[in-house]
Amino acid sequence: MNVYHDSPPSISNIPSFALNKLMNHQVQVINFATLNNGRLYIADDMGTGKSLTSFCVAFMYKFEWPLLIVCPSALQFQWQQEILNWFFPIITQLDIFIVQSRELILNSQINPPFKSL
Repeated sequence: MNVYHDSPPSISNIPSFALNKLMNHQVQVINFATLNNGRLYIADDMGTGKSLTSFCVAFMYKFEWPLLIVCPSALQFQWQQEILNWFFPIITQLDIFIVQSRELILNSQINPPFKSL
């Protein structure tokens, strides 16, 4: 069951400053994601804009956040910076919580500073 707070996920939910940077193939991927309830696997070649495309798809579903991004530990801060590059000031550093220790998760010592968008 889909519950939409303002409107159903749509490419129009993406901020214009990010939307204006998309190439045609990225728009096609985002439209495909919309038709499939946001479920897809992006396996394009390097340098084709997978990060921006995935951020835009995630942003269409921001009413379902918090968002979990799983990546190798060596890339955690790179992902954080990419999110900030594309979506600041809508998303700030305070909105992003990086888990740096498995023990924090296992011991439930995480209290991330999530805020509603």
